[in-house]
Amino acid sequence: MTLRDQPEFAELAKSLHDLPRQGSLVYLPNPGNWGDAVIAEGQREFFAHFGIPVKFLRMRWPFVHLPLAVRSLARQMRPVVLYGGGGGLAGHYPELVRTIRIALAGAGKSVVLPSTYGAGTLGALRPASECVLWARDRFESMAHVPGARFCHDMAFFLDLPPITPVAAQGRFFRTDRESLGQGLPEGNRDISFEGTEVTPIQGFFDAIGQFETVHTDRLHVAIVAALLGRRTHLYANGYHKNAAIFRSSLAPFYPNVSYHEFREV
Repeated sequence: MTLRDQPEFAELAKSLHDLPRQGSLVYLPNPGNWGDAVIAEGQREFFAHFGIPVKFLRMRWPFVHLPLAVRSLARQMRPVVLYGGGGGLAGHYPELVRTIRIALAGAGKSVVLPSTYGAGTLGALRPASECVLWARDRFESMAHVPGARFCHDMAFFLDLPPITPVAAQGRFFRTDRESLGQGLPEGNRDISFEGTEVTPIQGFFDAIGQFETVHTDRLHVAIVAALLGRRTHLYANGYHKNAAIFRSSLAPFYPNVSYHEFREV
């Protein structure tokens, strides 16, 4: 079940339509893993659904090393930069924060699409003028950035076709810095590491959809499983992201999803 009819998406679309601007809208997906491709695909469908014209760019290292003159020219053209959102501003990825800061500082205006925020977010974004922030949870993120507005994670805008399950249980647990450090279950697949934000996503959906029950601490594995109607067990990650988005978007709409602080599988 998609959440695309929830009013927060229409509010976000209206805010983008209403932005005063001289230049174009430029969309920069979060430079991350296969889960970030799920966000980006939801964002593409959102832009198309609401008729928002955007230019897509990839925010990788060549972008960071653009000559100062080019960045200055971009600022004179006054583009509105839309950063694709995710967990990059929550404080666990300082190298990514630097990239985001440079990207937004070169804009006339900037919008951070639904994201998770942490204690250092406002300081990290200080060079970005006229930056509008959207949070993807109603709890810790908005406590850290009180001026943010809430909208569901953009993956919830997806309307997925049904996939027939062929196996009982799938386990998709993290092996990176956001893991709680527990041992991995037998047959674990950290699927998000198998792609980037530009990897085609059907393989991601197919891998998750083959199971009747999904266990994961990967947020976008859980969201896709929820959208497909799977019995889903979401476990805590290394900070507040999973719990806060469960309370904000999963618990109110998806009775097939449960949240656990500790893993027993």
